[in-house]
Amino acid sequence: MDTYRATNTKNGKFYIGSTVNFEGRKKSHLRSKEKYPFHRALRKDPDAFTWEVWSDNSDEPILEQALLDMFYGTEQCYNLNPIANRPPDNSKNEESNRKRREVMLGTTQTAEAKQKIREKALGRKRPNMTGKNHPFYGVKRPDLSLRMSGKNNPMAGLPRKENHLSKAVEVTSPDGTKKEYPSIADVADELKCHRDSVSRWITTGISPSRGALKKYKFKFAG
Repeated sequence: MDTYRATNTKNGKFYIGSTVNFEGRKKSHLRSKEKYPFHRALRKDPDAFTWEVWSDNSDEPILEQALLDMFYGTEQCYNLNPIANRPPDNSKNEESNRKRREVMLGTTQTAEAKQKIREKALGRKRPNMTGKNHPFYGVKRPDLSLRMSGKNNPMAGLPRKENHLSKAVEVTSPDGTKKEYPSIADVADELKCHRDSVSRWITTGISPSRGALKKYKFKFAG
């Protein structure tokens, strides 16, 4: 077991830990994005830290626990947990990752395994979708001149009051005069304002605070 202490030479604070692989654990600390005080200080200035390591034949973090019993809770100790946890053995994970990388790179695959992979890939080959094999082969494209816009729109030319999608709006001027419009668009056209503004004044019930429409009130009629 490797027990280590990382000391911040700027303020004398230190972190105590233990691991079965010190170099790997040190790199993990340096790459960590944790927001604990130790990791924040380490990210800020990694060169300010010195690392001490003590190795023994124990499988348990005995030395780490002894040091935590002495220093945990003191001002100079970064540790937030008074109990030394048994460090994970990453050697098995590293071996598993190595084998997985080899399989992905094809370095451990037998000729038989590679042949199966090729056969599987060929079985998923996309069919020929060109020419007569295309599902829309021979189908005429729609006549774009008949699209529903402009004169082809069944509602083209109708006054807005006949448009069932419109809703009448009642506008009250500051002197109390009321006028009803067939739609929000009609209000915007006559009062020279934006449709979105009219819609916002209606839904919020708030009158314009400036401009020519100051203190006008807008609501849906009915």
